[in-house]
Amino acid sequence: MLSGDGYPIRSVERFPRSATLELLQNSDLLICMYRKEHESMFNNRFPDFEGKVHYWDVPDVEFMDPEQAYAIIKNEVRQLISTLNSSPDESL
Repeated sequence: MLSGDGYPIRSVERFPRSATLELLQNSDLLICMYRKEHESMFNNRFPDFEGKVHYWDVPDVEFMDPEQAYAIIKNEVRQLISTLNSSPDESL
């Protein structure tokens, strides 16, 4: 199945990759896809980064179909691009 933009939308088995302190320290922007699932886990593991993560409330495919998730992600990306284009670098 394709989105209205022509991108394939499908549920694919995947294996999460763990965040590392080095990865976080070398990142300009941190985005997690589902606050309800990840926020407390992230803050417990990386307390120095609490409050520095942007959460996009997109649950895993077991809880939301890919078409709905794609629409939310697309909107979030558009908002992020708009913010980045209109703000000084240090605002995020």
